[in-house]
Amino acid sequence: MDLYKKTSDGVPLFNLLMNKFLPLPELLDNSSIKFEKDEDGRTPLHYAIEADDVKAAEWLLSKGARNESDKFGNTPVMDSVRLGHKRCFLLCLHYQHVN
Repeated sequence: MDLYKKTSDGVPLFNLLMNKFLPLPELLDNSSIKFEKDEDGRTPLHYAIEADDVKAAEWLLSKGARNESDKFGNTPVMDSVRLGHKRCFLLCLHYQHVN
């Protein structure tokens, strides 16, 4: 499933997920996930970390999301530190996806 695919209303699925309009695990557990980057090189993990959404971040990491840099050189782990999202930072360390 392409998380940036737009719904019939023109809204990317990931935007709905991050705004809590759709339940992430229930919607996607049986789907094939593509961890594509947006125009700024940000991944769904970047957005989950930025929102301090531990549940979404943990689910994404469990499905293979990586700690990749965006076009500005920021990784999700760097974002978690910059934003003071300690639980997300520790979660990333737990999944050992820190570069």
